[in-house]
Amino acid sequence: MMKEWAKFSRFSKEYIDGLESFLDFTYTRGRPQEREILCPCTDCRNYVWARRHVVYDHLIATDFLKGYNV
Repeated sequence: MMKEWAKFSRFSKEYIDGLESFLDFTYTRGRPQEREILCPCTDCRNYVWARRHVVYDHLIATDFLKGYNV
């Protein structure tokens, strides 16, 4: 999955569309546990399980963990 969208401003249409696609992929083909995934934001650091709306909010408010490439 291309992640060029992640380089845009977190409030841009490109970023939000890319984030939605990322979450669609992650929650269907990734490794979700029930309705949660490990949140890849800079605060959770891929250690905290969270539902989609929480991960979305975190990735709008903070950003992806540096070096995240899963």
